[in-house]
Amino acid sequence: RQMPRLVLRCAHQQQPAAVRDHRPAQGPREMPGVGQPPRPGGSMIPGIDPQPSRTRRLLVVEDDAPVRDLVVQHLRRAGFDVDGVGNAEEALIGARRADTPYDLVLTDVHLPGISGVELARLLLAHAPLRPIIVITGDSDEALARNALRHGASGYLLKPFELFELDAVIGQAISRLELIEAT
Repeated sequence: RQMPRLVLRCAHQQQPAAVRDHRPAQGPREMPGVGQPPRPGGSMIPGIDPQPSRTRRLLVVEDDAPVRDLVVQHLRRAGFDVDGVGNAEEALIGARRADTPYDLVLTDVHLPGISGVELARLLLAHAPLRPIIVITGDSDEALARNALRHGASGYLLKPFELFELDAVIGQAISRLELIEAT
C-alpha cells in the first residue's frame, strides 16, 4: 500500500510568500493564518493555545539547512520558541545545557553521526514523556515503525506540506498538555 506523499516547498526562498494547499480537485488556495503574526499568548496552529505565561520550546534537528531554516521560521511565526541544529550531537548538547527543557523535538532520521532514531532513544532516556517527531524521506514504513517502537510520538514523510507539520505538532502538544494536566 502506497502512503500519500506530502510536500515541503522551500525553493531556497528567504521569505516564503505564501504557503499554499495544493489539491488537484480544488486548485491552490491560501492557508488561513500562515504568514500572519501569532495571536498574543497563542499559537497559529489550530487547537493549540500555549499558556500565556509559558511559550512552548521546540528543537528542530535537520541537517538540510534550507529545510531546517524554513521549518524553524514557520514554527516561530506560529508562536513557539524554536532552536534549530544540524546534527544529533548539537541537539544533545543543547538539550543538556537548556535552562528550560524542550517541550517537543522534531528530528530527521538520517543525520550525520548519530541517527534521529538513536537521538530519540537518548533524549527519551532523560525525559520519557517528551514528544519526539521523526521526519524521513524514506517511503519504507518499517523505518517509521522502528522510530515509533523506540518512543517517537509521530512521524512525517518528506516531502511534506507545512499544514501537515502543524497537524502532527498540534497532536503531540495536545497529548503533552493532557499529561501535564494530570
